[in-house]
Amino acid sequence: MNSRLISNKASNKDLHLQMLTYEQVAHIDKLLKSVGDYGEIHLIIKKRELKFIQKVESYKAWDFHGNEQS
Repeated sequence: MNSRLISNKASNKDLHLQMLTYEQVAHIDKLLKSVGDYGEIHLIIKKRELKFIQKVESYKAWDFHGNEQS
């Protein structure tokens, strides 16, 4: 996967964000990177504003070799 560093100044010109801040986009990107083999990121919107971000991770039911995190 390619990664690129974009300054806020360049992003302002290129991205034209309307619903999210650059900090929120960066946080979502970090969460996406941290999701394991099976997972989801849910954005919860209330009154046209991002209120919550949920990270859901799933594990294979037959893969119980001490890999659970506590």
